[in-house]
Amino acid sequence: MSEHSAALRTGVRRLIPRWELDHLRGLGCARIGGAAALTVCGALTVTLGGSSAKTYAWAAAFLLCAVPNAVVGVWELRLARSSSR
Repeated sequence: MSEHSAALRTGVRRLIPRWELDHLRGLGCARIGGAAALTVCGALTVTLGGSSAKTYAWAAAFLLCAVPNAVVGVWELRLARSSSR
């Protein structure tokens, strides 16, 4: 990356690779979709898995993976929206 193209990007955008910055909207939607799928997996595990500690541990693992995906997905969508203005 040349110094000129790095100078055009400010703040957090300097931390994100150029190819990812060009596809933020798609990546954000994919992360939110993945978070939704993990949430469904967690809900199905609790619903159909019985009442053992292992069931709740798996459900918690699915939901703990879903939260950061959703947060980063929303952040990427907001970043994409602010860069398109």
